[in-house]
Amino acid sequence: MIRKIIIILIAISALKLITSCIFRCDCDDPEEVEFSLNTSQISTIDNAGPYPDYNTKTDSIPAGAIGFNIKLSDSTLMEKYYMVAAPKSQCRIFPYFIKGAYAWSCYCVSWEFNVRQKPEAIRLVALSDFNNEIPANTDISHLMVGRVDQSDFEGHGMYKSLSKTISYLSEERIYNSPEFSFELYLTEATTADSIQFEITFEFDDNSFITDTTQTIYPLPTPDQ
Repeated sequence: MIRKIIIILIAISALKLITSCIFRCDCDDPEEVEFSLNTSQISTIDNAGPYPDYNTKTDSIPAGAIGFNIKLSDSTLMEKYYMVAAPKSQCRIFPYFIKGAYAWSCYCVSWEFNVRQKPEAIRLVALSDFNNEIPANTDISHLMVGRVDQSDFEGHGMYKSLSKTISYLSEERIYNSPEFSFELYLTEATTADSIQFEITFEFDDNSFITDTTQTIYPLPTPDQ
């Protein structure tokens, strides 16, 4: 009888511990930090397969499957963000019986980031002739669609018009790092043997970031 009572007491203590660890970590409130977008990173995407290839090792991409993975960030905060590890809160297991033992750990959020600027426009310029009808240094932003891999983005994972992509990126939200990323895809195939693009990101505070892509050597499509 006494043994059953002890087992019941231990079970109740364990249940309290588990629920406290799952539903309440002993974390301090995260610090709210504003960040400014001042740098960009652009890598190419090969969109020819059933899924986008974000880690393509070649600069030869099918002419009708060119995409770009975009990261906009605050360079002054990125080093701090990656250098400082998030604090870890631990919950004791049966503190009355096994001193110093731990059953659960949870990672606390140190910062919540809020971007100061809102994207207002994204402009894509081909630095060489895109095809016979579109000469070099022409704004071809109308040939782009966007994709934002966020669960609350309308049509999760689906391509959206450039204007809808910009509208989504401009909404108020809290980020878990001083950066955000999205994807851009060309909707028409280029006929150039080699091509490089200039992308400009314009913000509501009149600031902007301009960056260039790597040189791409488009592979011909079957009907060319």
